[in-house]
Amino acid sequence: MTDVSRPDLCVIGGGHAGLAVARRAVTRGMTVVVVEPGPLGSAGRLADRVPAAMLSAAGTRAQLLRAAGDFGLAAVEPKVSLRTLHNRMVALTRDMQRDDAEERCAALGIEVVSEAGRFTDRRTFTAGERIIKAGAFVLAPDPEPIVPDIAGLRQVPFFTARTIGGNTRKLSHLLVIGAGATGLAIAQAYKRLGSAVTVVEAARALHDHDPEFVAILLGQLREEGIDIREQTAISAIQKRGQGIGVILDEPGGEARLDISHILVAAGSVVDISALDIDKAGLRQDKGGQLVVGPGLRTGNRAIFAIGAAAGMPHASGIELAAEVVVENAQGGRRRLPPEFVPRSVGTDPMIAQLGLTEPMARARLKQNYRVVRCSFDEVDAARAAALSGNARLILDSGDTIVGATLVGRDIAELAALFSLAVANRLAIGQLANFAPPAGSLAEIVPLLAARAVEGRPAKKVRGGIARWLPLPGRIL
Repeated sequence: MTDVSRPDLCVIGGGHAGLAVARRAVTRGMTVVVVEPGPLGSAGRLADRVPAAMLSAAGTRAQLLRAAGDFGLAAVEPKVSLRTLHNRMVALTRDMQRDDAEERCAALGIEVVSEAGRFTDRRTFTAGERIIKAGAFVLAPDPEPIVPDIAGLRQVPFFTARTIGGNTRKLSHLLVIGAGATGLAIAQAYKRLGSAVTVVEAARALHDHDPEFVAILLGQLREEGIDIREQTAISAIQKRGQGIGVILDEPGGEARLDISHILVAAGSVVDISALDIDKAGLRQDKGGQLVVGPGLRTGNRAIFAIGAAAGMPHASGIELAAEVVVENAQGGRRRLPPEFVPRSVGTDPMIAQLGLTEPMARARLKQNYRVVRCSFDEVDAARAAALSGNARLILDSGDTIVGATLVGRDIAELAALFSLAVANRLAIGQLANFAPPAGSLAEIVPLLAARAVEGRPAKKVRGGIARWLPLPGRIL
C-alpha cells in the first residue's frame, strides 16, 4: 500500500551533511524524514576523512622522531606497522558510526527511509512505497571519487581516499594521481611512513589555493623527497608481472615510471541524475553543477542543497551551512557567501584559506584593500618550537578583515580565530584588543594588528585603537 507522508523537511542523503541538517531541524521543532538507501553517515564523514587524517597524524609523529636531534633527543627511524594503524581506524570508525546509527536518529525523532528514490514533480519525492510531500527538501548526497579516463587504469588495482585506509602493508612506490588537498596529504603521509611517492597533476597543484602559499608548501614536500610533477598527463598505465608501468606526457616530452601502487585522488563528484531533478525544476550549469544561490536554495524555492551538491567539496563549514539551510527552510533569508567557508590543506605545513585571497580582493575590491603580513619567526614561541610559517590578512578600505591566509605547522586553532574574524567582519583594531596566552602561536595576532598601524598618522577608528589611514592596494 502506498504511504503518503507530509514532513516539514525531507533530507535526501544520510551522510555527514544530510544528518547535520536533520539534527538541526529537529531541534527547531521540525518533523524530518531522511532518505538514504545506504549506511547512515559513514560514507562521507568516516570512509573519506578518517583515513587521510589518521595517516597524516601517523606521518607527523614519524617525522618528529626523525627530527628529534634538533631538541637534544636521539633521532630514530620509526618502525611502521600499517596494520596497527588500520586496526585503530576500524575501531575509531566503529565508535563514530554509533552517533549516526538509525536507532540514534529514531531517538532524536528523525525518520529514516532506507530506499532509493526520485522526484515525481516539483513538490513530491517517491522512495519505494513512500510518497513524500514535504514542506521543503534538501539534497545532500555523498560524492563519489572521480576515476579519470586513463588507458589501462581499470586493468590494475588502485586505491581511492575511501579505500586506502584498508591498506595494511608498506607500499614501495606509490603513484598519486591528483595534487589536490587530499592527494598531497596522503602522499606526504606515505612518504613519512617509508614509501617512495610520486604525485602527478595535469594542471597546477592546489590550483584553487593562493599560489604564494602553495609554493611554500610544495617546497617543503619536495624537500622531504616527494616527486611532484605538475603540468603532466598520464598517457597509459601498463600492468606487469611485477609492479606497474606508467607513461607520462610531460612538458619536456615522454617519461616512464615503475611503481608498485596507485592512489586516485582526482577529486569527487555528486551524481544526482537518478533523482529525476528535471521533474523538480532544478537547473545545472554547463559543467553539470547544480545551480544554487547564496542561501543554498535551488531554482525550485522548496528545494535546498548542501555539501558537494551545492559546490562545497570540503567538509569545512558543513555545520554552518546546515544552520543556513534550516533557517531558510523556515522562512529565513540568511546567506552563506562562499568565502565564509574555510578551506584547508591538511599537510605539514598546513594551508588555511579564509575569506578573500589577494587575487580575489584585487578583482573584487580593485585598489580599495591592503595586505598585512607577518612571519612566525617574529613570535618567540614559534621560534623556540621551530615552527616556521607565514600569515597574511586582507583589509578593506574600512580596515575590516575580509580575508586571511596562513601556512605553517599547528595553525588549525589560529585559523579558527581568523575564520571568526572574517565571518563577523571584525576590524583590525578589534584584534589588537585580543590578549593571547603567553607562549602560544596566537601571539602573532596582536603583531599583525600592530603591523597594520605602523607608520601612519594616528586616527581613531572602529575597534578601539589608533591606526593610520590606509594606502589602497599597498602591501606592508
